[in-house]
Amino acid sequence: MKKIISILAALVLSFSTQATLISIELDNTGYSVGDTLTAQVIISDIEDDLSGFQKLLADFTFTLGYSSSVTSFSSVLFGNKLDVDFFSLIPSDQYFDDSVMNELTVSEFSYADSFDLATAQNSFNSFVLATLSFNVISAGNNYFSINSMTLGDDFSDSFASINLEKSIEFTVTEVPEPASIFLVLMGLSFLVARKKSL
Repeated sequence: MKKIISILAALVLSFSTQATLISIELDNTGYSVGDTLTAQVIISDIEDDLSGFQKLLADFTFTLGYSSSVTSFSSVLFGNKLDVDFFSLIPSDQYFDDSVMNELTVSEFSYADSFDLATAQNSFNSFVLATLSFNVISAGNNYFSINSMTLGDDFSDSFASINLEKSIEFTVTEVPEPASIFLVLMGLSFLVARKKSL
């Protein structure tokens, strides 16, 4: 009997060896003071359920760390794969909180049934959970890091294995001063005028 139980346990574990990947993608690698920075939190390589099909994501919560001295949080736009309750028109619960310094918490809970979630998610092994916008307020090296992440499926079960792309770094530079730009433009106009006179 113990052998049978251990074999069954091994089979169950073998179905869920794939880790769901959570990553952050930036719209650029370098920014200047005054820019708007956009970061997408993406789910990919979604794990399979016990029957071998891709799990359906019904809820998530993550905490993003960042330096509030370099960037300030502006807004969040949630993805379009959870708010998909086509028939009863109940919107998903979408929540964000930036009240803790250097930390942003984002979550979404879908009321859609399994059929609606499958229709929205089944042909996608990768999709955006949320798009975050930040104002760049000062120069320096900065980072975004996912400090915690929970994922739940359409049966309210947690995902078995999550692989977090822990941190992504980027650089912010000062905007050139208006006087410097003016001098460059003056030099260029002088060269153009000189070339025309020849």
